[in-house]
Amino acid sequence: MADTVMATFQVKAGMVDRLSLLLDKHFATISRLGFGGGPKPVRVVLEQPTGPILYDIFDWNEGAIGKAHDNIEVQALWREIDACCESRGGKPGLDFPHVKRLSS
Repeated sequence: MADTVMATFQVKAGMVDRLSLLLDKHFATISRLGFGGGPKPVRVVLEQPTGPILYDIFDWNEGAIGKAHDNIEVQALWREIDACCESRGGKPGLDFPHVKRLSS
């Protein structure tokens, strides 16, 4: 069973395109490594006066998140992704709530 995440990114000014490219690379990498897969991620951006918020909904394979934390290739991508984000309005730059898909 998949573990669906709605990754939420408080994106720095001018970094939405860069972050989107990194997230494409991230999904390709976790899929290749057997950590993720399933439907193509759903990615949307919400433009706010304080800056853009990008949402990326995707699936991890069951039990794979912990393995990804130990993988140096994935960790390197996470560092690049983190550099595109910032804390704003009391919210962290990155957040990863687990959600349940209601439809595929």
